Amino acid sequence: MSNGPGKVQQAILRLLETADLDMGWTTAELCEEVYSLLPHQVRKSHRVSVLRALHGMTLPDPWTVKTFDSLGAGLYNACSLVGHRRVDPKYWPGRYEPHGCYFKEVEAARRARGMSVFPLYETGAVETSETLEDAVTRLTESVSAEANMRSGNTDKPVAAQSDSTARLNRLRALLGDGGAP
Repeated sequence: MSNGPGKVQQAILRLLETADLDMGWTTAELCEEVYSLLPHQVRKSHRVSVLRALHGMTLPDPWTVKTFDSLGAGLYNACSLVGHRRVDPKYWPGRYEPHGCYFKEVEAARRARGMSVFPLYETGAVETSETLEDAVTRLTESVSAEANMRSGNTDKPVAAQSDSTARLNRLRALLGDGGAP
C-alpha cells in the first residue's frame, strides 16, 4: 500500500514542473538537483535511489526515462531531440539526423501525441517554440525584405529570395494540410 510519491519522486516532479521542454538530465545531474550536491559528491547510493524513484513513478507526458546500457539512465522529453542529446552518453551525430535511430524515436513520439514533425525536418525554418503560423509570418517578412534588396539588381539577394520563398511555400502547404506532413 503506497502513501504517494516519496521525497525523491516529489523532488523530481517539482523539477519537471519548472523545466524547459528541451531539458534532459543524466542520473548524476538528477542526484545533484534532488540532493543539492556538487558533482564530486554524488555517490552510487544517490544514483541508485534516483533510479529506483524514476522507475517506480509515473512521469507526466511527454517525459520519459531511457537506460543507456551500463552507462546509466537519462530523463528527457520524448518529443525533443535536444533533450535526448543532453542525456546521451555516446553522442553520435548520425543518430540524430533524419533516418537516424533516435530521430525516428522522437518523430514517432511527436506523431503519437499529435504534434507536428515539421520542426524536426526544417531546423532552420521553424524555431522550437514557434507555431507554424508565426513561421509563415516571419518568412513572409524575410521574403519581402529580400525583395526590397532585389531592387538593387544584385544576384545574391535573388538566390536568397528563392530559397526563402521555397521554405515559405512548404510552410503554407503544411498549414493547408493541418500542420502534419
